[in-house]
Amino acid sequence: MLRTSKITKNKELVEDAKLELESLTDNPYKKLKIYLTNKYIISKSGGLHIIEYKDVIWEYSLIRYVNGIAQSKSLMLCTKNKKKLSIAVGTANDSNIDEIMVEIKDKNDNVKIGYTKENREFYKNYQKESL
Repeated sequence: MLRTSKITKNKELVEDAKLELESLTDNPYKKLKIYLTNKYIISKSGGLHIIEYKDVIWEYSLIRYVNGIAQSKSLMLCTKNKKKLSIAVGTANDSNIDEIMVEIKDKNDNVKIGYTKENREFYKNYQKESL
């Protein structure tokens, strides 16, 4: 359950997210500490984040290596307000990260997917335009 003291000052967002969480009947990504509701991505990985799907502009997975061996896979989100967040961390071969990316794309057709040169340029230009 959400603890409002740790998250955001926007009380309406918190209350709405709580209602959305209560309506969840199943959460296949509980191990990754992420909840996908109809309206929000709620992550408890590395702090508590409540993100509306419409606010996500780019998502990609990031694999971390130690001594050349893949150790973990993170789901990174870049939002309209220029925040870059790691919202889920799994094992290097965790297919749940990819499934979450597809679900986010299903709820926001405009999101860019993958760490490509085109997407990096898009986000760099987005950051400059919105200054």
